[in-house]
Amino acid sequence: MAKSIIAEKTLDFSVNVVRASQFLNQEKHEYDISRQLKRAGTSIGANVSEALNASSRKDFIHKMTLALKEANEAFYWIQILKRTDYNHEIISNLEYPCHEIIKILRSIILTSKSSLHHSTLKDSQ
Repeated sequence: MAKSIIAEKTLDFSVNVVRASQFLNQEKHEYDISRQLKRAGTSIGANVSEALNASSRKDFIHKMTLALKEANEAFYWIQILKRTDYNHEIISNLEYPCHEIIKILRSIILTSKSSLHHSTLKDSQ
C-alpha cells in the first residue's frame, strides 16, 4: 500500500500534540485547553485514516472535511496557547505543521469535489 503524505503528517502531528498535552499537564498544570487541543489534534489523523478507507468518494470528502474542521480547531487552541503564559517551544512547533495540514486538506477536498462533480456530469451524459 502506498504511503499517504497526509496520513503521515497527521500521525506525526498527533504524536506531537500528545507530547504538548503532557507538557501542559505536567509542567504548566493546564488541563482544560490541553484536553481540547489533544482531542482536536488527534482527531485530525483519525478522520484522515477513516477517509482513506471510505466506502465512497462522498464519504471520503465528508471525512476529510471533518479532519479539516478539527485541524482548524486545533490551530485555534495553538493560537490561544501562543498568546498566553502557556507558550513554549513545544507549542510553537505545532503551529506550522497544523497550518500545513490545513492547506493540504483544503486542497484534497477541493480536488475531490471537483473530481466528483466531473464524474457526475459524465454519468449524466
